[in-house]
Amino acid sequence: LDVAQQRRQHPMLVTCIALTLIVLTRLASFDVVGAANYQFMYVVVGLAWLRAAEIAFGYLGVSARDDAIERHNQAAVAALAGAFVAVTLCYAGGNIGSGPGWWVVLFSATLSTGALLITWAALTSFTPIVDSIVIDRDAAAGVRLASFLISLGLLFGRGVAGDWHSAAATVSDFAAVLPVAALLLVLGVVIERAGRAMPDRPRSPMFALGVLPSAAYLALAIIVVAMMGRPV
Repeated sequence: LDVAQQRRQHPMLVTCIALTLIVLTRLASFDVVGAANYQFMYVVVGLAWLRAAEIAFGYLGVSARDDAIERHNQAAVAALAGAFVAVTLCYAGGNIGSGPGWWVVLFSATLSTGALLITWAALTSFTPIVDSIVIDRDAAAGVRLASFLISLGLLFGRGVAGDWHSAAATVSDFAAVLPVAALLLVLGVVIERAGRAMPDRPRSPMFALGVLPSAAYLALAIIVVAMMGRPV
């Protein structure tokens, strides 16, 4: 990353590190909660995880360097901020609970992050969301995608959270959140098709097609996660 990109991403990275540290110091395995060396290691791994995810974002149609940094596209900035937070939630979920080693965290984080990227790809395939953000520079579309991804991050992070028993048990627990993720995807497809740019409306109204859909996404995810209770 060049200097300009590092400066622009600094607040977002601080937020992601803070989220990760909250989990590592309060909800992680007993041998991590009180060990600064382990916490540092998992934060570094988390930053590498975000860097790898950033590359994947470009393949999904929204590039941090091209759209957010070079073209100063604020819709892309909003979408990418949500994407980074969502990946952080997926990674942090993999750190919640006790397990036999670091590979457990990577297995869980791969499962949750992979599901996030696949669902994003599905939304991109069925809707013009990327064009709305990259071409039309629709700020409301950027906010919608950000909240959509954060909602998925909450669900998928919660899906892999909890003490480790086996890979099969983790996958089984994770499957419990997939129906809600599918519902979010259907909701997203409906909203994006309704909110796509038109000749008489090149950009979506922020409140009606930015704030309200975002609130719906997040409310659904938060309610479901709350109903699931504390990870065990």
